[in-house]
Amino acid sequence: MNIESANLPSLRRNVSWTFVGNAVYAACQWAVVVVLARMGSRSIVGQFALAVAVTGPIIMLASMQLRWVQATDSRREYDFADCLSLRLICLSLAMVATFSIVWFVGYDPHTTWIIMIIAAAKTIEAVCDVIYGWYQQHEEMDRIARSLLVRGPLSVIAVAVVWPLFPTRAFVISTELGRMEDFFSPAQMQ
Repeated sequence: MNIESANLPSLRRNVSWTFVGNAVYAACQWAVVVVLARMGSRSIVGQFALAVAVTGPIIMLASMQLRWVQATDSRREYDFADCLSLRLICLSLAMVATFSIVWFVGYDPHTTWIIMIIAAAKTIEAVCDVIYGWYQQHEEMDRIARSLLVRGPLSVIAVAVVWPLFPTRAFVISTELGRMEDFFSPAQMQ
């Protein structure tokens, strides 16, 4: 047994941390939908589902499975900065693609706003994923789990606290976007 392997956590410990972190995070993601359904309406849950459906494939494509490349890079051929830079470039393109799709399809301003908020949230999550890849490469699964244990409940709290403020602000923002929509509509561009 070499010195490096003596300092690594056990497989049982890593699996336990991973299971707990992912279980709590998944429960919190479900709780976000419950909070939206309880405090909002079926319409807002539908808009949330639409936003996840539009942004999910785009962000997944932009992620390029870099976390797994990092985690399995036993020769350390790829630097963390390279992976992070590539992820940030791809996510920037993903945000542009998301906005372009939303604009082309012609969703109403309120739905557009929700889709772009979810895209921004998924972008932040994808940046965290690269950091998790570095932790995973160094077998620090407890750090990933602790992050999930904090991020999950914070997302539920954020939705529960911000939601009562959202309808008023959404109306103002939707009105402004509606004015901008006339300027940027496909008909005006021709």
